Amino acid sequence: MLRLGIIFCLLALGSASTQDQKDVCNLIYICDNVSELKSEMALLREEQQHQTQILEELRPYPANCAVVSKDTKLQIRVPEYSEDPFEVACDQRSHGGGWTIVLRRNDGSEDFYRGWEDYKQGFGKLGNEFFLGLDKLHAMTASEPQELLVLLEDHEGVHKYEMYDDFKVGSEDTNYILESVGSASGDAGDSLTDHRGMMFSTKDRKNDLRTDGDECAKMYTGAWWYFSCHRSNLCGKYGDNTFGKGINWYAFRATINHSSEPQQTQILQLQTQILEGLSQSGNLSYPSSCAVVSRDTKLLIRVPEYSEDPFEVACDQRNHGGGWTIVLRRNDGSEDFYRGWEDYKQGFGKLGNEFFLGLDRIHAMTAAEPQELLVLLEDHQRVQNMKCTMTLESDRRVAITPWIRWVLPLGMLVIHSDINLE
Repeated sequence: MLRLGIIFCLLALGSASTQDQKDVCNLIYICDNVSELKSEMALLREEQQHQTQILEELRPYPANCAVVSKDTKLQIRVPEYSEDPFEVACDQRSHGGGWTIVLRRNDGSEDFYRGWEDYKQGFGKLGNEFFLGLDKLHAMTASEPQELLVLLEDHEGVHKYEMYDDFKVGSEDTNYILESVGSASGDAGDSLTDHRGMMFSTKDRKNDLRTDGDECAKMYTGAWWYFSCHRSNLCGKYGDNTFGKGINWYAFRATINHSSEPQQTQILQLQTQILEGLSQSGNLSYPSSCAVVSRDTKLLIRVPEYSEDPFEVACDQRNHGGGWTIVLRRNDGSEDFYRGWEDYKQGFGKLGNEFFLGLDRIHAMTAAEPQELLVLLEDHQRVQNMKCTMTLESDRRVAITPWIRWVLPLGMLVIHSDINLE
């Protein structure tokens, strides 16, 4: 036994010696052939990536959330956007499920007052607040017909929705124009159809229709398909209750008669659906003056005698019962009123300060229905005087939007459509 033990020990030592010699040889070979080995490793990595790419291409990624029934997050591939898959959030509970969420607002944790590149690429966290990105939106709506679902909830827990059956966004070459929304249905009210045909605007890319030097995205601290300016503003600043700012869906407030900022959570969702015979929805009904609202100090109105497109006016809801549409305001000399015919025809100035609404608009408003005119005056000693001329009366209190507010040096002129012939 002792001899065997010695033999085994000798064999073990001999084997270790042989292994050391082999390791030394291997090290010498490696050192002498480093460049060749690096080249071989690079080829191996390249082949591995190629094989992985083949497997990825063979893997059947879905194009949206509609093809799955339970997943709340999903890898999808939209070839019109990229051959590489990307992750999306899914809503599998609302309206039958299968919705791909493209915008979520719920707690103000994400800054939505961003520039063009951020909105192009998308930003935020899929588990909370985010925007999927205009490039992806364009690709998804270009690849096949899509529905759009807007889910709204206010601070008191009131839930409403609006659905559009043909939602389509153009490419960056068109500034992501809102090409189509289709027909609207739901109980939240339609606040998107009037944005159809508008290009997307951000704080560093003005594509709205304003010609007075103001920019909707900056005025309302958001980004959207503004005209001049909006009926909805779902990318506005969370929690800002200033008129027109914040997260806004105008018809939602009207349907529940809320006096405070209504929306707390907005989720825009897309679902694929094969559609035939799609029809375009008609124009949203706008008020014709400030008389039909009780709290708004600025308002979008439509006067068909002037234009089918809505325009923004300033309202006075405090003086003489409210409901007056201001057509002229003078108060600090900041605006030059020594102007030519075209300026007075079209209007000029800023609604929040000194301005003139425009003769074309005043003509259309006074031609559409009888109007009252209210002139409010105040001097430097703050002595106030008021004279009413052209007092008219009608069944509805339609303030020709203007109270024309004239200030001499402080004052205003306002028009109202309560007719009171004396």
